[in-house]
Amino acid sequence: MSLKAGTYSLGGSSGNLHVYTFKEGLLSKLAHDLLIDVTNFKVNLDVPEAGFTSGSLELEIQANSLKVICALKDGERSDALKEKDIADIEKDMAGKVLHPDKYPTANFRSKAMLGTLRIKNEINIGFDLSLNCT
Repeated sequence: MSLKAGTYSLGGSSGNLHVYTFKEGLLSKLAHDLLIDVTNFKVNLDVPEAGFTSGSLELEIQANSLKVICALKDGERSDALKEKDIADIEKDMAGKVLHPDKYPTANFRSKAMLGTLRIKNEINIGFDLSLNCT
């Protein structure tokens, strides 16, 4: 199934947005891959007549709306995190990485839509996003 040409808008009340984080580097053995729910967001997806790969995506995330769902092991949900671990990760994510008081939103605008769009009961759009906060 493919998307028809048009503009599509989603938000926290009409869809779900999940962030998958993956550990790497020297201390990766001490960390977890994470599945994070973004509870407050806006997505605008524009699909022109030329098709999905000619389209664009704009995403706005409220930085204080990221909630850890669970750890992932080999891409599958894991119960490796306790409630205290989740609270600590969320505290560090806000206080040491995102700084939502200073940077309340994270914005992303695509330059190109690569790959394929899979539609069942969900839309999966993959992209890499790096955030650098000071």
